[in-house]
Amino acid sequence: MDKKLLAFLIILSLIPLIAPAKAQTNLTILRDESHGQYYKSDSFSVLISNLQSSGVNVKPVSSNFLDEIKSADPKSTVVVIPNPEDGNFTAEEITAMKDFVEAGGVLILMSSVQYMTSSGPRTYGKPGTLNKVVFGIVPDSPVYFEGTDDNGNEIYDDVNNAGRPRQIKVSPNLIAPILRGGIDEPLVVTTSMVHVEDPKYVLAFTPSTSYAKALDGSIIAKGNIPRLAYIEHGDGKIILSGSTQTFTDKMISLSTSNSVLFANILTRATGVKISIEAVKTTLPIIDIVAIRLAMTVVVLYDERYKTVIDRNERMRLVLRSSIKYMFIVVVLFTILTGIEAAMMKAVFITTVYPGRSQPTSLQNVPLWANAMAKYFFALLVDGAIGIILGLIILRVEKVREYIVKYRSLLRAL
Repeated sequence: MDKKLLAFLIILSLIPLIAPAKAQTNLTILRDESHGQYYKSDSFSVLISNLQSSGVNVKPVSSNFLDEIKSADPKSTVVVIPNPEDGNFTAEEITAMKDFVEAGGVLILMSSVQYMTSSGPRTYGKPGTLNKVVFGIVPDSPVYFEGTDDNGNEIYDDVNNAGRPRQIKVSPNLIAPILRGGIDEPLVVTTSMVHVEDPKYVLAFTPSTSYAKALDGSIIAKGNIPRLAYIEHGDGKIILSGSTQTFTDKMISLSTSNSVLFANILTRATGVKISIEAVKTTLPIIDIVAIRLAMTVVVLYDERYKTVIDRNERMRLVLRSSIKYMFIVVVLFTILTGIEAAMMKAVFITTVYPGRSQPTSLQNVPLWANAMAKYFFALLVDGAIGIILGLIILRVEKVREYIVKYRSLLRAL
């Protein structure tokens, strides 16, 4: 392979590794992990990294939740409570959250989907537990979570999804205009229902093709179902999200606009500008399959082997050379992808064909290791296809020579 071409590809690959300087804000997020949360901070590494890069201080709270709320500055603190799988909130904690919101604080409550599995129901959304917080702060709240701790209300969509009915594709026009900034591609969400008595409190809907099911399989709602809403109380706000999982690494890998939406929620709720850009594609020069295939096809026509008279020997030499160069390219870009993922906390890799990219789909595996593994096998497959195409081309070349030879003989007769 041409060394200049290889160097050119390396330089282009390194461009995305240039990370922007960290911004500075005075905003702190207290993330509750003291009530048996199903999703811990390690499930939100991409979002947390993006927020920290924007200058936001993210502080997991695994103990002393009451003390943290009491000492928090409502003007510069956002309290985030993901679905509490095990345990309730004490009366003292609810009172402290009420005082926090009334003094101007922002409280974000996140439920989660509840669904049936082969081993039984998964009921870790805990909408009933979260509703105790909502009604403890605003007794007549027009916004609350649908369902109970024992009954599911997951939303599905058989038409607009990312491969599974519960991975719903949501276009930007289904999000409140004040939250659309920087979002120009569909989000992918896994969510449950939020009950809203007045449309003015809705921040986001699901598509009109969506429907919600209870754990027993019965349909309980259809159409544009509220999944994100808010209510003002005192000087502060309570934001209700039907999903915790939407902002996890796995879902952000399907749509990086999910993290942009969270930043927009913070910006509108606090008045502090939080900027997160949606990383659509990194390493773009090798995101096109044709280019990757061409790298191995070119090797098959290496000038060094054109002087080999025996065609079979030449075939063996170019095949051996192709495999060697293919592995060099595969390993090189795999390492670059791992570095990129470690530095940027986000990477989109095309696996064999464009449009499918889930670098965090392997659970409990670091993003960089997941990205490296996926890119290695993707390039390996593409490289193998390239070699096969090259060999076919060589065979076609041989057939052409036979045709030309016999055509000459026929003309001579």
